[in-house]
Amino acid sequence: DHRFDQYEYEGLPVHRFQHAFVPMGGQKNAAQMEYCNWLFAAYLRRFLARHPQDVAHFFHLARLSGSAVTVCNQQRLPMVLTTTDFWAICPLINLRLANGDLCAGPDAFASNCVRHVAEVAHAAQVSRKLAFVPEAFLAAGVAAIGQRVVPERWFSPLVRALTERPDYLRQRLNQIDRILVPTRLMQRLLARNGVRRSHLRFVPYGVRLDDIQRDTRKGGAPNLRIGFIGTLAEHKGAHNLVRAFRRL
Repeated sequence: DHRFDQYEYEGLPVHRFQHAFVPMGGQKNAAQMEYCNWLFAAYLRRFLARHPQDVAHFFHLARLSGSAVTVCNQQRLPMVLTTTDFWAICPLINLRLANGDLCAGPDAFASNCVRHVAEVAHAAQVSRKLAFVPEAFLAAGVAAIGQRVVPERWFSPLVRALTERPDYLRQRLNQIDRILVPTRLMQRLLARNGVRRSHLRFVPYGVRLDDIQRDTRKGGAPNLRIGFIGTLAEHKGAHNLVRAFRRL
């Protein structure tokens, strides 16, 4: 319980979960905890028993994990999810391969996820070895680890967590009453990866432009200034903005 605290912000009570990728709540597999966290589920179950709610609106399930959906579903609590990225499909969130190409989602055994996580998160020698493993052979190895028909290795729990992730989250997403998606791309990819189309609602981000006044007068500053709002990460494209202005 030391991972949970409470405070109030402008009259709104806040319950905070201080997450970390370390064993907690009797759960040792950090890769599994990323999408199914027993400790948070137990806390949420106690919270709802003390404070009954009318609806649960999730803006992200990462760190809270899909176990939050399980608890709300058991309580027959209506749920809404506003998706902001591809976390529900991709363990690396952005559905982009190591070379930057868009990924369509996990394959039948999520062996492509195993390969990608190994490329990104593990030692270079592991990535080099996997680069020479054919897809069919890797899928067979991943399936064998999942069915526990081969001896346990240090990476076996991680592989099983990755292969079980797609089905676990697909089932939880289909328990949510409405999933609000801000883009048509998000809508297509969620449906392609098993989310019921009847649960999906296209709702673009609500950005009000009515009060913005365009000013065409040239300012007094000698240099052009531009603002960028967003994470300074490669996939946000700030480097393209810099490159474009250098070409002017």
